[in-house]
Amino acid sequence: MAASSIRLPVLLTTLALVLAGCSTEGDFGRRAPAPLLDNGVAMAGHVLARGRGEPVSSFTQTDDEREFRNRAWLFLMPAHPAAQFDRILTEFKITRVLPSTVLPPAPSVYHDALMAERWRSSTPPYRRLVNDMQADIEMLDPLDRVAARVAETDRIRAAALTRINDLTPEEVEEAEARMAENRALTEWIGRALTARADAYGYSLRRLVIEIPEREAVGAERMLSVLKARIAARSNAAGGWNALPGEPVKERRYTPLPDEAAVIQK
Repeated sequence: MAASSIRLPVLLTTLALVLAGCSTEGDFGRRAPAPLLDNGVAMAGHVLARGRGEPVSSFTQTDDEREFRNRAWLFLMPAHPAAQFDRILTEFKITRVLPSTVLPPAPSVYHDALMAERWRSSTPPYRRLVNDMQADIEMLDPLDRVAARVAETDRIRAAALTRINDLTPEEVEEAEARMAENRALTEWIGRALTARADAYGYSLRRLVIEIPEREAVGAERMLSVLKARIAARSNAAGGWNALPGEPVKERRYTPLPDEAAVIQK
């Protein structure tokens, strides 16, 4: 292999390492604008993704596709902001420097970061755990609404590809790549949500052993609500996970009475 072909990925990955910690959370759980990541590192990531044979589209993103990616950021990132290594690793994946499936986060990451805060009392860790789970539940509806609109966009694209006769092979390839990118992100969000719930459960079990408190009951209830919410979104027909070509309805999850009571506490 030529030295230049080895040197390019090394240089691009080094650039990503320098810039990966630049993104932060903006309003309503969205990823704040990060020009260095969105331009320089993302461009490098696209080169690397193409080299791995992954679909990469240069089409302009729709407003909904951009919003979908910004809202997904919250759930793709580690639940605890102090998990710095995993945050950098996730930025590698978001910018496509690394595949999204490489090195999934260990369930212990959230708990290790939580207990590294050196709490002076035994109840605040439970409250932090409950607050993090509740925040996730509240941010799922906005994510699902825009995900449904993106799925509808891809349904329109898929139908148009069968009707428009003067498209170039390049245009067809770009459209199919964009649909594949959207599907891949949707699947990644599903995996990330399951991993997030597993991490919360792991932490709750360790808290019960280390610092048993009555707050564990409320935390267990909140975890049950989150798991039910995740299961509902992934099992709903015609929702965010509809394939291109299927009718998509924008839906809103309605908590059961018991779930609503837990969320409001």
